[in-house]
Amino acid sequence: MSRMNYTYKPQYWRFQAEELRAKADEMMVPHCRQTMLMIAEQYDELARSLEHELRALLKASDDRDTNVTQLSRQ
Repeated sequence: MSRMNYTYKPQYWRFQAEELRAKADEMMVPHCRQTMLMIAEQYDELARSLEHELRALLKASDDRDTNVTQLSRQ
């Protein structure tokens, strides 16, 4: 059984986004602050996308298990 790479975990990207927002708050140059906030938003979007993909994979796995169970009963 292989372990999932941490970069595939939505919570990893949410944490990265929060860290980046904290650093952006310390930025004195508005353009740099805005860039960091935009990257943080992209990290949040990545987390949402991963959650969507993981849900789809789990549903597909559940559907496959259900089909196998039904076939084994026939």
